[in-house]
Parts: sequence; structure tokens; C-alpha cells
Amino acid sequence: MIVLVGFMGAGKSTVGRLFADAVRLPFADSDEMVAARAGRSIPEIFSESGEGLFRLLERDVIGEALERGEGCSPSEVGPSPTPEHGQPSPATPRYT
Repeated sequence: MIVLVGFMGAGKSTVGRLFADAVRLPFADSDEMVAARAGRSIPEIFSESGEGLFRLLERDVIGEALERGEGCSPSEVGPSPTPEHGQPSPATPRYT
């Protein structure tokens, strides 16, 4: 799985779809998965519940996509560590 990380509006979804298509991987958009999970749009999640809930949902859906081995998923600035567990999210990018 490839997780694209970058700021809002940077083109992660556009590039991700093109890349996934080019290398014949499935594409999973984390924002779409978060909105489906919450039953609300991303702007509604932010305005009604704040960024904290969005990041928790984002972490969960990306972690689940990683476990399923889904192909390519964009993530805004990336999932943040989970301080409540003192551990980084399973989807936290690793640089080697």
C-alpha cells in the first residue's frame, strides 16, 4: 500500500488516482472513507466535532486500509501519533 501525505489541496487524490491506475492498484481515498464512516462531510466533521475527531477517524480508516492491503490512499499531512496510547498510529509514515 502507498499512503500519499501532504497538505490539503496539494493534489493527493488526483495524483493517487492517476498513480493507482498506472500501476494497477486499487485506490482508496481516506477522506471519502472518513466521511462514510462518520455519515457527514469532512467540513461538517471539522465544524461540528473538530479536527481531533477527524484525525482519529482518519487514523482508523487508514490503519484498516493498510490491514486490508488496499493500494493507494491520500492523507492530509498524515495521521498523527496516538498520545492516548503513547504509540504512533499503524499508518504513521516511516522514513528509512
